[in-house]
Amino acid sequence: MTDYSFDEVVYIDLCVTKLPDNKFIAGADFKKRDENGKHHTFKVASLYIDNDDIDSNNKAIVHVLFILLDEIPPGTKLVKIKGNNSAFYKRRQLEGKIVRKMAENDFKVTVWHKRDLLNKNHNIALLVNDALKRKSSVIADV
Repeated sequence: MTDYSFDEVVYIDLCVTKLPDNKFIAGADFKKRDENGKHHTFKVASLYIDNDDIDSNNKAIVHVLFILLDEIPPGTKLVKIKGNNSAFYKRRQLEGKIVRKMAENDFKVTVWHKRDLLNKNHNIALLVNDALKRKSSVIADV
């Protein structure tokens, strides 16, 4: 396993939810760890996906991952993504679908399922609800 310095790793907590009208909403919290091991949010994403070609959770998650990976800062070597959606159980399959994006950006991506993610990171719940109310996407540095 390769060791990375604290400033070469980005952590993303992600929630993607399907709406009854076959649209999707997502919230993502981008964090970096400081030299003391404490995580700090540096960017957030509140996404509303209204695309007829995206008709399943898996397609929505891959679509969202592509959007989020475009937001990774230069110098990043590893991106660790935790998601609460059951599709994250199939982490190797998800990683395989985004391998081209990893090669384009020269960083590695790992994905993990985290069942209690919304309990541990309330920001992503707020971001998901914001996308639902706004019905548009916003990505912002904080």
